[in-house]
Amino acid sequence: MIQHMQPDQMANGFKFEAGDSVLFTSSQSGASASVSARVVRRLTDDEADMFDVGPMYELDTGSSETVDAFEDELVAA
Repeated sequence: MIQHMQPDQMANGFKFEAGDSVLFTSSQSGASASVSARVVRRLTDDEADMFDVGPMYELDTGSSETVDAFEDELVAA
């Protein structure tokens, strides 16, 4: 079960944890439909510039590859 957290309750600035179910809507042009996904893990500062882009996650969408997503592209499912 996903618990909705207030901003001051987020762990290290992240809203989602590994294993959380989310709906992913890509901000890339041409993307319109949301896709059900599972959070695999949070990306590290070495993998994404958190200061500039904010928290990011690796997602499993059920396809053969994982995708990286910005936190603002995700909503709790």
